[in-house]
Amino acid sequence: MDPSRWDKIRSLFFRKDLSGRSAAFAAADQSVLAQVRRLQAFADSSSLSLISEDSADLEQSRSAPIFENGAVVANRFQVNQILGRGGMGEVYEAVDKINGSRVAIKVLRDDIDLSAQATERLLRREFLLSQRISHPNICRVNDLYLHESDKQSLYVVSMELVAGRTLAEIFADRGRLPIQEVAEIARQLTAGVEAAHRVGIVHRDLKPSNVMIVDEPAGKRVVITDFGLARSDRDTASNRTNFRGFAGTLRYMAPEQIEGVADFRADIYSVSLILYEILTGGFPFSGATGMAVALNRLANPPRDPAHVFPETPLNWRMALLKGLARNPTHRFQRIAELAGAIETPASTRLRLRWIYRQLRVRWVTAVAPLALLAVGIAAVLLWPSHSAPVWRTRPPPTLSFPAPNSVC
Repeated sequence: MDPSRWDKIRSLFFRKDLSGRSAAFAAADQSVLAQVRRLQAFADSSSLSLISEDSADLEQSRSAPIFENGAVVANRFQVNQILGRGGMGEVYEAVDKINGSRVAIKVLRDDIDLSAQATERLLRREFLLSQRISHPNICRVNDLYLHESDKQSLYVVSMELVAGRTLAEIFADRGRLPIQEVAEIARQLTAGVEAAHRVGIVHRDLKPSNVMIVDEPAGKRVVITDFGLARSDRDTASNRTNFRGFAGTLRYMAPEQIEGVADFRADIYSVSLILYEILTGGFPFSGATGMAVALNRLANPPRDPAHVFPETPLNWRMALLKGLARNPTHRFQRIAELAGAIETPASTRLRLRWIYRQLRVRWVTAVAPLALLAVGIAAVLLWPSHSAPVWRTRPPPTLSFPAPNSVC
């Protein structure tokens, strides 16, 4: 899908001018409308439909920050600077005026077409879910506050100030990371995700911009942030592992999440995507836009990491491809299994099985016709074309007749 086509789809899907939307739909190309309706069908299957565009698109569409430097929020926090902006919210560095500590505060953007009740529900859910996790690789959440002013009434969440850089920023600066560094990131990232899964929480929006790398005296610490789209297994009474909803970032969504369903294995898929990208410097699916990549992964298998980075070890290749399986039942069923497969070097037995599987999948269809042709040629050449029947190689039988009767 070329960028101009995606621009048309995006402008129709994210159009807020409802009065002019009908005219725009009437003038649009039918193939573009089909894609828009497909997106809308995904979105309509959820009680909360929040779709993040690519970061480059977001940069162009954002309005001015909600809070200016020096602003006092919730009569408690004084804003120092804005730290980041995402598809849903903004995060600021602030000083707690009561205890003097530096914290981060998060507020939902006021241009995402959510009511005050929905905004409160989102932030309250993020606060409650994050409070259930206590782990060094998860950003610590402190409390929920109400900010009221003459112009607006907003809910904000106070959280740990993570002084570091996002994995997205590091990857943009350095490109592919050394395998030893990726292995350490993988170890801590999977540990944080496992801590969330252990208490029944699915993040649903894992991506490099939601992973912070913090330099500490003991070494680098990986911190997972932004549980705004997380879901708990208590959210669904009928099924404690499946969650309806098309929400997240298209580029890093699991295939079933694009189709409106996500459970713990969707996080495993997203983690595998992140690790694939920072290890190889490439992406397992092609596409000019997030939507093109998302649709591509619905139909095509991921590229072998060795095709992008030939020095990828076999255990990494096997682990990442299994983590990126199209069918969730074919993936790892626990994030700890992914971590274990990455950390364990491939044995000779696994190497032979991998080689056999690759040969069977990639070469059998090409070798089989050649083998049949060779057998056919050999049969024609070796078969005796002029040999006489067996009965002709034997002497003819001797016929004996009784002596003629001499008596007339």
